Amino acid sequence: MIEAGWASGMPQSGIAKRTDAHPSTVSREVRRKSYAGRYKAEQAGNQCDDRRANARKYCKTRAWLTQRCSPSGNV
Repeated sequence: MIEAGWASGMPQSGIAKRTDAHPSTVSREVRRKSYAGRYKAEQAGNQCDDRRANARKYCKTRAWLTQRCSPSGNV
C-alpha cells in the first residue's frame, strides 16, 4: 500500500491513515528503503528478509556452554 500511495503522489499522512500506521513509521520506511527516489515494496521486503537472516542471534545456552566447557578445563 505504501508503494501505490507513494507512486500516486499521496502524502505520507494519507498513506499512514490507509495503512493504520503512525506517519513517522511511514516516513521512516520510505526514507530507509527508497532507491533513486522511488519506494519499491518488493525491494524493501527483500532488504528486511536479508537483514533478519544475517542478524546475530544470541543464545544464552551457547554462551553458557562456551564458558563452562572451555578447553582450559575450568569447570
